[in-house]
Amino acid sequence: MNPETGAPAFLTFIEKEVMPFIEKQYRTTDERAIYGHSMGGMFTTFVLFNRPDLFNMVLIGAPANNGNLLMPAAKLYFKDHKDLKSKVFIGVGMYEKGVVRNINLFTDYLISLNCPGLTLRKDFTPDAGHGAGLAQLMQNAIAFGY
Repeated sequence: MNPETGAPAFLTFIEKEVMPFIEKQYRTTDERAIYGHSMGGMFTTFVLFNRPDLFNMVLIGAPANNGNLLMPAAKLYFKDHKDLKSKVFIGVGMYEKGVVRNINLFTDYLISLNCPGLTLRKDFTPDAGHGAGLAQLMQNAIAFGY
């Protein structure tokens, strides 16, 4: 799920194999969401800025690497783009101070761009660390998305 190694191949697998399988087996709509926590949160950040057309909602929980890849990914994307058409949730447990700081920088940056296609919510679970915040973050992300 690391953007520097396996993320591109994993995303191709999701797009070319998982999504067609789901669409063939089940009734679906055009509404698509992806949630990732920890390394999955780093992966969903990669998805957001490399294939923003693939999912309507990108739900990012406690992105790995202290959230240090959030700003570089966003700035690289916005070198060539003026909008981001997505519904984005990002959150973490309050005890992860470095990630909280990076999420605040990230969301402040996105808000400053005034993207008309972007809906953004950040969420910090009180009295929780990495694992303890997972359930509440996931519940809040789903409530935000739906």
